[in-house]
Amino acid sequence: ITPVIVIAAQLGDYPTLRENWQYLNGTHRVFVFVEMLFNLFVFVVAPIALLILASKKLKTFPGLYIIWIAIVPVIVLLDTVVGYWVFREVFEAQGTPMFDAESGRSLIRSALQAAIWIPYMMRSKRVENTFVN
Repeated sequence: ITPVIVIAAQLGDYPTLRENWQYLNGTHRVFVFVEMLFNLFVFVVAPIALLILASKKLKTFPGLYIIWIAIVPVIVLLDTVVGYWVFREVFEAQGTPMFDAESGRSLIRSALQAAIWIPYMMRSKRVENTFVN
């Protein structure tokens, strides 16, 4: 479901981004472009690739899934911090904190998912017996 949510969010942001692109400076544009590409890879391409590996019950799935789910909270944190730094003047002018409710929920959710799924993938006999190819 993550790929669908990310694609919908990207498409939903596109009209606003397109309207305001002219107001962004070079640093802003680079950040937005790199963030969109990075989000596409991390939250669309990687989950689809992991789904394919899981459906084929490949041995590589648990390890790659652990790496992916461990990296997601770091990416969410870095994206928030770097985004705030790049757009600091906008956030400060509006009185917006670095961690608003949405970014805080996203960070907590991704950290909790990692805290649950990493130990399960590492210790579960079911995982060990499922991913054997």
